[in-house]
Amino acid sequence: MQNVYVSYKRIFGQSFPLHCTVFDSCPGMHAFFASYNALIAGFPRGLLRFVVAPFIVLIMLTSWVWHVPFGFIAGEDFLSRNARVLNDRDLVKQTNRTYIYGKADAMVDWHHIETHAKKAASKGFDVRTEMFENSPHVAHMRTDSPRYWKTVEETWKKAIFAAQ
Repeated sequence: MQNVYVSYKRIFGQSFPLHCTVFDSCPGMHAFFASYNALIAGFPRGLLRFVVAPFIVLIMLTSWVWHVPFGFIAGEDFLSRNARVLNDRDLVKQTNRTYIYGKADAMVDWHHIETHAKKAASKGFDVRTEMFENSPHVAHMRTDSPRYWKTVEETWKKAIFAAQ
């Protein structure tokens, strides 16, 4: 979404139109094991994963070195930029937002999502959080479909009434 918000502002000179958002298992921040799990997930278990693993670690270390000590040269990393833009009141006009996330998510640390939600609330966004104890990354709907869809429906209904 951050590219949509930034591009819309650049092209039209105003914030993206009023809307609601459901964040499903996002946004995340850099964390070694979560990032590693996200990058390795596309490779099948076995020899290929074993061969690819050191390259993934090298990519992660290179990115860290590039953005942390040399951040003044490389600029903001994409996850930090995404988190910042999603909470930028000059770019984002929302009726409400809901964060759906799980403690069993190996790719995005649930603490990062809660931190982002708290920052959003402190900036005046109408925030709802729904934590699913046992569902992995973007599997909340499969884990507890009635609860997931009820949350989405309530988010939409709140947006409709808020926009009127």
